[in-house]
Amino acid sequence: MLACCSTPLPPYSDQNADSIRLNQLGYYPNSPKIAVLANAPKATSFKIVSMDEMEIIYNGTLTEPQEWELAGETVQLADFSQVEEHGIYAVHIDGVGYSHPFEIKSALLNEAFKASVKSLYYQRASTALPEQFAGRWHRNS
Repeated sequence: MLACCSTPLPPYSDQNADSIRLNQLGYYPNSPKIAVLANAPKATSFKIVSMDEMEIIYNGTLTEPQEWELAGETVQLADFSQVEEHGIYAVHIDGVGYSHPFEIKSALLNEAFKASVKSLYYQRASTALPEQFAGRWHRNS
């Protein structure tokens, strides 16, 4: 359920952030958005918090705990796919804390894509890399 209230939240801390697993790069606005709560005290609900205003923008219900046999963990899922507004957010779970921050935006992976293509360019063997394209990593061959 989308929320817009000013419920007091504890100050942000990533002390237990590793218990809440999500895509730290972020999510596209219209994509599925799921976080996993692992090996934490049983909780029933979660909140999506806008990191800009430190206010709750979404309240959701966690799934029942399930055994993830291959990982040896007990997990609960938090589905916040309804949140589509661009911004920087964190998941907050009472008794656990905050997740690492993540972003929701269009063209989310553009910079990662450009960096990966550029890395392939720099790895070319026996080929000159002109200064105009390679900057300080230029070489003759």
